[in-house]
Amino acid sequence: MVLRDLLTARQDTFLYVTQYLFDEKGTKLAFVSSGKDSLQFTAGVYVYDLNKKALQQVLNLPGKHQNLTWDEAGTQLAFVSDTDTTKANEKPLFAILTCTIGKKSKKRYQAGRKR
Repeated sequence: MVLRDLLTARQDTFLYVTQYLFDEKGTKLAFVSSGKDSLQFTAGVYVYDLNKKALQQVLNLPGKHQNLTWDEAGTQLAFVSDTDTTKANEKPLFAILTCTIGKKSKKRYQAGRKR
C-alpha cells in the first residue's frame, strides 16, 4: 500500500497490507500486514501517525487479524484476531484485542472453543 501526501508529495510504502482503516480525524492509519517474505514488515497490526510520521507495531504475531475499529478520539484501536496458524480443521477462534495507541499494553477478550 502506498500512502501519498498530496500537499507535499511525500510517499510511504507499507508492504503486504490486507486491511486498513483511518481514524475519524484522518490523522492515524491502522493496517494489517501479512508480512509475507518481508524483513521490513513482519506479520501483525500497525498504526501510522500521519502528523508525527511515526509507525508503531501494536501486534507482532502472524494470523488472521480483521475488523479494525477506532474509538471516536482516535486513541484506541480494537480488532479481532486468530493467531492459530496451524492447518488443523478446527473453526477459527477469534479474540478481541484492544490497545491504547502510544502505550504497550493490550487487552484480550476471548470466548471458549466448542468441540
